[in-house]
Amino acid sequence: MMGNGKKAFSKKEKIIGAIVITAMLALPFIVAPVQQGYASNTEFPTSTPTPTLTSIPISTPVEKIQTIVVPLNGTKYIDLNAIYNSKNMYVTPDKDNGNVANGHILAGSEGILEIKGGLVGKATFTVSGIRYEPSYSQITDTFEVIVIPNKGNADEFKFDISNVVNLMKEFTQFQTVDQVQGLLSNVDPKTVMNISPFNHEPSNSAPYPKITTSKIVGTVQNVIPSWKIADQINHFFNDDNDDILHVYFLGNSTENMQINTTEDGSVELMPLRSGDFDLDVLVADHSGGMAKGKIPFHINNIETFYLDTGTSITVDLSNYFSFINANTNFNLIGASDYVTISGTKVTFTPTPDTLTKTYTISAVNGDNREDRKFRVTLKDGLVNRSLILGSQLNLNLQSLLVPFTGSSVTYSVYLNSASVTGLTYGIDHTNSLYLSSEFTTETNNPIDLTITAKDETNHVTIKDKLQVSVIPMSKTESNRGFKVAQLFTNENEWTDAVVSSSPRLK
Repeated sequence: MMGNGKKAFSKKEKIIGAIVITAMLALPFIVAPVQQGYASNTEFPTSTPTPTLTSIPISTPVEKIQTIVVPLNGTKYIDLNAIYNSKNMYVTPDKDNGNVANGHILAGSEGILEIKGGLVGKATFTVSGIRYEPSYSQITDTFEVIVIPNKGNADEFKFDISNVVNLMKEFTQFQTVDQVQGLLSNVDPKTVMNISPFNHEPSNSAPYPKITTSKIVGTVQNVIPSWKIADQINHFFNDDNDDILHVYFLGNSTENMQINTTEDGSVELMPLRSGDFDLDVLVADHSGGMAKGKIPFHINNIETFYLDTGTSITVDLSNYFSFINANTNFNLIGASDYVTISGTKVTFTPTPDTLTKTYTISAVNGDNREDRKFRVTLKDGLVNRSLILGSQLNLNLQSLLVPFTGSSVTYSVYLNSASVTGLTYGIDHTNSLYLSSEFTTETNNPIDLTITAKDETNHVTIKDKLQVSVIPMSKTESNRGFKVAQLFTNENEWTDAVVSSSPRLK
């Protein structure tokens, strides 16, 4: 829609998401003759609620496309809806095409025709569709595809005047003035540089990529729906005419992102790993042309907290969202008594009845919105311990706390209760928790510790509580000793105790 009377679309209305599973775009060339045919208006039967080609008895040929020139291994995209103003477009290849060129309507693309050049030679295609002007009619157009030799990058191929002469020699049917002019139009600079060489309304321009530092933020294994891309596409592409933009992702699923098309034709992106990467896209406005570009993504791991009973964790949400200022509001999606938000700080507490809970918090700032997921798991990896007066205890925190190997974890220990004279503790160079008791240490007076393990690479934080008591020695006239049961929290533990060494007890 053009002019001062154009409709002001909302951002969600302006984007229609679809998916293209195909190769990168090349720059082959296409002829769009000025001559134009018009379909005869044939009334569509009122008993049929949805138009179908078999319901229309008359098929009117039109001439919108005459010849498409594609370099070997090149790919061409043609916006059939924009050219024919038709719906339900489909393509029929000639039976003699062989492997010269392959053409098909991309699923969910609303009439974008993809043509790939496979072998040097000529192929013929027919496209058909339904037009309403003002009644339903079927239109068809037959055109040829010539795949020409190319040894370089098909995306950088240029069709110069010598190519036209060579084609005229090889394909002798190009003898009329219109045919020659059609081939010559392929060397026009605008045609060479433009993805869609058809001339649209002079006042309507194609969309174009913007220079931006914005990224679409997501989380590993958390689906990114098409509406999220729709809401943010104006950060990456601009259209001076405010046309509706249609977005198509180019390429197959990768190790970074799984690309899925749902039954209704919408796009779902499933991030497979964290990091920063781009996805190639084709953006069409169906009025002014198409543009290639990239949409950048920043993918986070789900922030996971393993919390012992009686612990909680408070984090600053400013560290998890890409836009934060005084006008940003944070909201918990859904209600929970175990999540509290105050300003930019959020506190998580494990639920007593559920092992794992996942919470979604949204940050809203004007038209910008981001969602982040946080997972809280109830976990008790450290049981209460006792050590003998005058002895030392070492606990391997990597094996007791961290749920996975190969991570880079920092440990810290915090005393929750009053200290006990003669009992020292800390994290040693092997990332073990050590506890050391002197012979003068007060016995039967436990200390309460909280050990925190933080893995920033995997976005995991672990908080576990531990009580440690020093047990006294018993003395008889002949020796000194202690009761083994005092070292363990229940009988099931100490009945299987094995003495591996017998140090001298003073």
